[in-house]
Amino acid sequence: MTLINMQFYANTLQQTVTISVILPEPRSSDQVSLTATEWPYMILLHGLGMNQSDIIRKTSIERYATATQMAIILPSLGRSCYLDSPSFPAWQFLTTELMPRVTATFKLSTNLADCFIAGISMGGYGALRWGLIEPKQFRGIGVISGAVNYSNFPTTILETLPPYRELINQQNMIPVDLDDLLTSELTSSVYIACGTQDDFYVDNQALVSKLTAIGQVPIFVTENIGHDWSFWDHQLQKVLHRFSNERLGTANAN
Repeated sequence: MTLINMQFYANTLQQTVTISVILPEPRSSDQVSLTATEWPYMILLHGLGMNQSDIIRKTSIERYATATQMAIILPSLGRSCYLDSPSFPAWQFLTTELMPRVTATFKLSTNLADCFIAGISMGGYGALRWGLIEPKQFRGIGVISGAVNYSNFPTTILETLPPYRELINQQNMIPVDLDDLLTSELTSSVYIACGTQDDFYVDNQALVSKLTAIGQVPIFVTENIGHDWSFWDHQLQKVLHRFSNERLGTANAN
């Protein structure tokens, strides 16, 4: 397993950013050489109050990457909600600059069947939004304890988020609603996991119902737990296993 912490100047953000890339350990010496391998990958978005290193330090994502032979791309975008704001166009960076920069450095697959995205909490929102806006971009989308309905957040929290703070006065609305993005054009698989003791559980249940209503039946996994790292660690293993099976054509495997 190879872990690379990569810094570069992001033109969209006009500042230096840090991302982490995990490349899996080849399973055997007779595997195609690393210089020739085009790795399947999953973009993994962190939650509010985290950065990409929290996921690396607090879960076993490195082991899961090797077990599934998938590269993991972990950007770090603060409290942005993965939205654009006048001072920090995080969405523009995420969707137009991140992967061209990464693929210019690492050999990653460009085959749709090999491209996945997932996120934890705020990152679950970002992953789903990207998948809905660009429905042909990813084979699968993972939403883990997703903050999928910001309109239910207390104003005291919303006011700490740059997109809300900077855009609310211009648009007189919370610019994060996903309902208008739900479309039957979505062909990606969707994996949603949320603890029944999580404050976001009801919102995730509602999301499952809305997706089902447009003909996209997601996998919905629950446990009797709250907004918790132990749950996230376990679900990262499961979602990667699920995506790996989809890629290999064995999606019904446990």
